[in-house]
Amino acid sequence: MGANQELPNLPSGQIEGGSAEYVDGMVWSCCGSNVNQYSTCYTLALGDANWNVAGNANYEREYGASLVFNGEMMLLGGYNDRQSSRIPNLI
Repeated sequence: MGANQELPNLPSGQIEGGSAEYVDGMVWSCCGSNVNQYSTCYTLALGDANWNVAGNANYEREYGASLVFNGEMMLLGGYNDRQSSRIPNLI
């Protein structure tokens, strides 16, 4: 597998404002929006052709931040409606 591998598209709908991290050999992608906002998280093992549903974040959100700490992906902040309401940081 090369260093520049093209990834398959996420499932329909989550096209902008999501967060992604690489954790324990998997790419994790959570939240995002198009017309609607989402809380769904997906995982992808490198080399696989499809994303798998991995659960949901506590809130639907877009444009949050993420980080990996102690081998886990954490989501912070973001917006959860089109009127710019902020989501509290949860760790």
